[in-house]
This record gives sequence, structure tokens and C-alpha cells, in this order.
Amino acid sequence: MILSKARSEISGGRMAQARESKLLISALKRCLKLKGVTYKKLALSMNLSESSVKRLFASNNLSLQRFEQVCELVGMSIFDIGKMAREEDEVQEPHILSIEQEQALADDVKLLIGFHLVLNGWSFERIKDAFDWTEPEITKILTTLDKLNLISLLTNNKFKTLTAHNIRWRKDGAVRKCHQQLAFSEFLNDRFTKEDQLLDFEVLELSPASINILRRKMELLLREVNDLAAMDYSLHQGKKKNTGIMLAMRPWVFSLAIDAMTGNYRRGKSY
Repeated sequence: MILSKARSEISGGRMAQARESKLLISALKRCLKLKGVTYKKLALSMNLSESSVKRLFASNNLSLQRFEQVCELVGMSIFDIGKMAREEDEVQEPHILSIEQEQALADDVKLLIGFHLVLNGWSFERIKDAFDWTEPEITKILTTLDKLNLISLLTNNKFKTLTAHNIRWRKDGAVRKCHQQLAFSEFLNDRFTKEDQLLDFEVLELSPASINILRRKMELLLREVNDLAAMDYSLHQGKKKNTGIMLAMRPWVFSLAIDAMTGNYRRGKSY
């Protein structure tokens, strides 16, 4: 049986134990994959055969001792795994906000920033120390987020988020309409030459089948990015940094190539 506090982190006792255990084991498996820990390596660490380890995970039945042993190997606590498992419950924590919620955030930049901060684990005190906002201003932001059912206010300036940490903004929603162009422009305005930066751009001819495969791989990568963020959620703020990640793909021909084909060599013509 897996530690009860990890189960309570998932849903506060509203899910059956079998489902809780399955979610916890699933989260632990994702951590192992992201950390590059194979069943073979795990078996050596646990003094078990590889087949025995596979059976333990397949049965969703790890003892507390075994569970803690695996958590230690991936450098995470049981509480951290519980938080990751909680992300699996999309009914409890929606990834997509309502139109009204998005509109309210888009209409108030300070509210949008505040929401981003609480999603990333910032406390009332940390927001106060980092921003030139007064306590009444922060309280107003949190109260508004509470009224929008994005957080639940608790006592002593504490709060609980009511959404997933990785919000998927609506493609035609208010937030993207208001802020996407500026965000993309600022993000790409860099040479991307530092060790913690990466930019690559390829224009290739692909079949529809290859495009579908690439799309699935990109979606899988995005899932892994969100898993990594969930793993790092409980880290001290000094041990992580705000990081932008852009994944994009579409049928496209550079305007200069179009100009060359049509005999129009004016630079900057859009396609």
C-alpha cells in the first residue's frame, strides 16, 4: 500500500484506492523515463530481478519501502510524485479555462501575471518580496482569482490552485489574441547562443504520413516538458528558472522563394 499522504495529494480522498495507486505508479513510471532509469538499473538498485520489477509496476502494487526506494533513485519525494499524479486527473484540474475566465485574465495584465505566479507555486510572501505590489494589491489579485474559481483562498494568505499547472490557452481565446504576437516577438528576439538556449529551423518536404508522425512526436515532447515541470514544481525557486518553449509546424514556403518563382524579387513580400 502506498503512503496515504501521497494519495491525499491527488484528490483529498475522493478517488478509489485502486485508481489512486494506478495514478501514483503512472507518475513514477514517467519520472523513471524522464530520468533515463531503466528497469534493469532499477532492479540492480532494489536487489531484484528485472522481471520482478516489471511485475511490481504492472500490478500497481508497490510497498511503501519499495516506493520510497524508487523515489530516492529519481531524486524525488513521495509528496512530489503525488503532485505529478494529481495532474492526471483532468476532471479535478482542467487544463483549459472557460471563455469567461480567459477573458478576465486577458483584460487585466496584473491578474494574468498573478495567475502565472500562483500556478508556479509562488506564495503571497514571495510575490510581495519580488514585485512592487502592495499587500492590498496582491490580496485583490488573489480574491479575484478566487471569484473566478481559479484558486481557493485559505487562511493566513494561503491558497490552493483549482486548475492544472500547465494551462492550454484557447487557440482563438482572449489571452492569445491579446498577448501572443508580443510574446512570440519577444521570445524570438534573441541569438539563442547560450548553453541553456536552443533554436533550430528546418524547411523540408514531407508527406502527409510523415507530417502526422512528426505532429504526434511533438505532442509527446510537449507532454514530457509538462512532466518535467511537474517534477520540478516543488524545487526551491532559486533552483529553477522561467523557461519558454515553442513548438511549431505548418506547410510553409519562404516568401523569397515565391518571389524567385514569380520573378518578383521585392524583399519582405508575404506568402
